[in-house]
Amino acid sequence: MGDVLQFKPRRVGKGSDFIAIEQAVTLAAADAKSRVDVLRAATPLIEQCRDRFGFTLMRSGLPDDPRILIEALLALYRGLRLVGPLVGARPSQAFGVYLGQAELRWFDDGYSGTTGLAVPNRVEPQVLADFLRPRLTA
Repeated sequence: MGDVLQFKPRRVGKGSDFIAIEQAVTLAAADAKSRVDVLRAATPLIEQCRDRFGFTLMRSGLPDDPRILIEALLALYRGLRLVGPLVGARPSQAFGVYLGQAELRWFDDGYSGTTGLAVPNRVEPQVLADFLRPRLTA
């Protein structure tokens, strides 16, 4: 086998920002030693969840294990991307995301009705998207 050449990711159209954000988090995951490292590396992903989709990550329930946190953040991001077209150009409602919960469900988080989203650490993006779709289309 020959040597592998490293190439910078190419920007190829509309979805490339999503890909670049995921790649940055995945690459940072290799060096992450703590939850703080992961959150720092995932800042663009977290901001995209909030600004593009209207889902704000809450501190409560964040996993301490960096690997589990990375998996949970990527699953959230990928699930939101699957329902992204339902949100439109700007989110019309804000939701709080609470990772590390026992089950996937909506609940009243004290801000404005049932706008809290409880998300288990290990959730498949498609399962999350299927759960969110009825609420976002209503």
